[in-house]
Amino acid sequence: MRLFQLLIYMLALTIGGCLAFQHNIQFPHRSPKQLKYIEKTAESSPGPAAALTAAASSHPTLNNQGKALFKTNCASCHNKNMKDDLVGPALSGVTERWNDFPKEDLYEWIRNAQRLVEAEHPRALAIWKEWNKAVMTPFPNLTDEDIEAILFYIKETSS
Repeated sequence: MRLFQLLIYMLALTIGGCLAFQHNIQFPHRSPKQLKYIEKTAESSPGPAAALTAAASSHPTLNNQGKALFKTNCASCHNKNMKDDLVGPALSGVTERWNDFPKEDLYEWIRNAQRLVEAEHPRALAIWKEWNKAVMTPFPNLTDEDIEAILFYIKETSS
């Protein structure tokens, strides 16, 4: 009888683990920041779009992380369809619009747009003027990995 109970318990654990893996459920012991999602491109690539093209289009974990971060930080001002303006501009193609500048400039814009405007960054000034000098909410706590996940989610959602 004891052996039968042990076998049933092991079977339940195996099935539960397979279902969690199949549905991409994050386990509490594995922080998304501990996982490496995007392969870095060569330092010579100038724009942020290059970093995202290194990521394959089927990264459900990265997409889920980006979606959660987008909902928490961006969705109150940017349209979730990424194609229509809301309080803030449509985000479809955002990395391509920043391709003339290093990806760190886009990351800095996301973290603190006003700082780039004050530094008279050409792209930041153009956006600021286009949006009637509206100030974007700063997000200083977002890490590079968080921003990459958000940008990945934007790219996946808009394509």
